[in-house]
Amino acid sequence: MSQLFFSAALSLLPLARAAAELPSCKAWRDSQGVERIRLGNRLGEAQYLTKNRRLQSSPEEAPISLYRVSDLRRLCDQR
Repeated sequence: MSQLFFSAALSLLPLARAAAELPSCKAWRDSQGVERIRLGNRLGEAQYLTKNRRLQSSPEEAPISLYRVSDLRRLCDQR
């Protein structure tokens, strides 16, 4: 059973590396301010990250960060 879990976890590693190479990840790493929040929210939604608060939404006129910066960094880390 644990070996099945381990092999399933290993199969996800290429997906994580592929996400870090997304153009949107590069744009998020290079952005600041409101644009960084918007890009982070799009990335979080597209990659099914966990929201800071369940069912929370972000208004377009004054966006708020819906996803943890640490999760976005982990997603877009190039290492």
